[in-house]
Amino acid sequence: MTKGGADHLGTPQVLVVPDTIQKKVPVKTLADATILQAFRGDQQTVDQPVAPAREVTTEKSIMPIAPVPAYMTFNGFNADLDASMVYERLMGIQDRTPMIDHALTFLWSCMIR
Repeated sequence: MTKGGADHLGTPQVLVVPDTIQKKVPVKTLADATILQAFRGDQQTVDQPVAPAREVTTEKSIMPIAPVPAYMTFNGFNADLDASMVYERLMGIQDRTPMIDHALTFLWSCMIR
């Protein structure tokens, strides 16, 4: 019998990240109002940065990694995704949890050029 799929990888392992990944760092990020204004009109596309860094004054402390559900980024396994595209997908989630708020803040910081 031939093995198929990922059988050759063996037993799934737990993903372990270093403790330092939990240390929050200050980052420049866009304000909620800036994001809403940018995406309210038809001029903003998902492949464009929202604002230049010199115009961004808002700072928040976040972890340097964001827990984005894999099903939201399934097509990003083989190609890069723009932060704005992932943001639009996360906005479809009805329940705002601290995890989603953190992921949104992380993505907003990625939308600065």
